[in-house]
Amino acid sequence: MRQEASKGDPLLLVAGTGHVLGRWCITNIEESQDTFLKNGVPHKVEFRLQLTRYGEDD
Repeated sequence: MRQEASKGDPLLLVAGTGHVLGRWCITNIEESQDTFLKNGVPHKVEFRLQLTRYGEDD
């Protein structure tokens, strides 16, 4: 996801229901890890995306 965001290209956003929400650019990604297992692997990983709608030129 970070690699695609670094390109700055708009990506198609589709809801889990299949509804197409249009083209969006990822402007920021934040990640946090919590609740670690005994071997150090995170059991809980949260992501926060900041998106900007991509509009075609008229």
